[in-house]
Formats: sequence, structure tokens, C-alpha cells
Amino acid sequence: MKKIRVSLYIRHHKTQEYEKAENTIYPHGTIFVLRYSGKWETLKNCTSYQEGFVAAMQKEIELLTGKAEPRRRKPKPKAPEPLDVLIDVYLTTGKAAENNWRKHTLQAYALGLRLFCQSCKKTRLDEITGDDLKAFKVFLRKYRTKAGKPYDPRSVWNHFNNVISFFNEHGKTNLVQASDWPKYEAKKVVCYDERDMALRHLGLQLLVSFPKLSDLSQTTFDSASQIIPL
Repeated sequence: MKKIRVSLYIRHHKTQEYEKAENTIYPHGTIFVLRYSGKWETLKNCTSYQEGFVAAMQKEIELLTGKAEPRRRKPKPKAPEPLDVLIDVYLTTGKAAENNWRKHTLQAYALGLRLFCQSCKKTRLDEITGDDLKAFKVFLRKYRTKAGKPYDPRSVWNHFNNVISFFNEHGKTNLVQASDWPKYEAKKVVCYDERDMALRHLGLQLLVSFPKLSDLSQTTFDSASQIIPL
């Protein structure tokens, strides 16, 4: 095992600065400290250089024989990555690559996230709150495209949903309630049954074949419909 050197220091009361101890007589109350493995260890009940020197030798022996573990520096917590870096990864090697997004999908997510960064000036993921998303919703409603046109309610919802998906992917869930989402009314799709489609097809055929029949009343078409085999 590699020998770990242990040094003896004193710590000044007023300045809290360290000074390497010397073989001399120190005043009562002097604080003796061991230095090893990048750490400081204050010696308790140590009143002289001689006692401190012996404690340093004992610590070296303990470290060499394994009776004492060298103090290791605690790893510093990793600083949160900037929001723009996370977005770039998300759109390149992250979610987009994993799901093999099509070009249109990638462009939609990129636009939504770019708009969010315009509306929110925060730079770290851990800073984002539900209030930022609520403000983003208002921003989208007021936003105007290069052509000077506003986004329709469905486009506002789509951009909002894409940004929410990004934050969910990074563990930022439940930032807003369902009531805080943008609202839009889905267009109603009119469905025709086979009879309706047959009648419409018959009407078109009559108008093409007999242009003068354009003035026929609905009653005439209803009568004609009786002969359609459905």
C-alpha cells in the first residue's frame, strides 16, 4: 500500500489560517491539526508539538496498515446542464434519434422549444416552474408569425404539448394542472352513411347528364331515391 504522508499544522484562532508546526513550545490553547489526503483533522486534547508529532506518526501507521481509511473528498454535486444544451441533445441524439422522428415532427418540436426559450429567460432546467408554462401559453396566444398572423388555438395547444413532453422526458412532470392547458375546439367531422352518399352521387349524375334538371326540387330527388338499391 502506498504510504500516505501525514503533516502537523497549527491553526490560528483569529484568521483561521494554517501554519506548519515546528518543534517549539506553543502557548496554551494552540490548535493542532493533521493534514493528509487533502483533508484537515483537528486533534482533540493535544497541548504540545510533541503530542501532535506522535499523533501524526500514529496516523501514518494506521493508514499504512489499513486501520484507518484515508479521508476522501466528497464529490462536488454536478452542476445542472444549461437548458439550451438539454434541448440540443433532445433534438439530435436524444428523444428524436431514439424515436426516429420524421422531419416534420422534428421541426415542430424544435419550433415549440425555441418559442419557449423566447418567452422564458431562465437558463437551467431546475429553475423552470409551472408559472413559466402558464406565461408561455399567453406568449403563444400573442405571438405573430413572419406573415403577421396569430397561431390558431390548435397550433397553440400543439406547441404547448411539445414543450410539456420535453420537460416530462427530463423528470419535470406535473408542472401545470389540466385546467392550465390551452383550450381548443376540435372540428366536427360530418359522416355520411351509404344511403346519403348514394343520393349525393345520384344528384351529381343527374346534374351532369341533364343540366336543366338543376332546378329540380328536393322532393324530386327524394322520389328518385326510392329506386336506389341499398
